[in-house]
Formats: sequence, structure tokens, C-alpha cells
Amino acid sequence: MNKLIGLILLLAGIAAGVYGFQLYQDATADISILGLDISASDKEATQQAYIFFGLGVVGVIAGLIFWKKTD
Repeated sequence: MNKLIGLILLLAGIAAGVYGFQLYQDATADISILGLDISASDKEATQQAYIFFGLGVVGVIAGLIFWKKTD
């Protein structure tokens, strides 16, 4: 049972990390015009991306802990 919980947490952590990465890429934009680099970012979406990164890390660590406890 603990291996199943660990696997679910591990997959959820990976999914949250991937979603956070996609959210971060969508929140930032760069453009170069005549050698002038211009960048813009959505602060709220960037904060949400960091939250999903954090949830992903917590999910992966918790999943690994549950996975190791059953051995």
C-alpha cells in the first residue's frame, strides 16, 4: 500500500513540476529588436510557477520516502 502511495506522490510531484515549468515559460517573454533585448514577465503567473515547482519537489521527496519505507 505504501508503494502505491509513494508512486502516486512521485507522479503527482513530477506532474506539478512539469506544469510549473510550462507556466513559467508562458509567463515570460523575450524579444530582440536591432540588438536591444526586451523582456516581460507576469509576476503573478511566475509566483504560481514557483509554487508548483515547490509542490513538485515536495511530492517527489514524499514519494521517495514512502517508496523507501516499504523496502
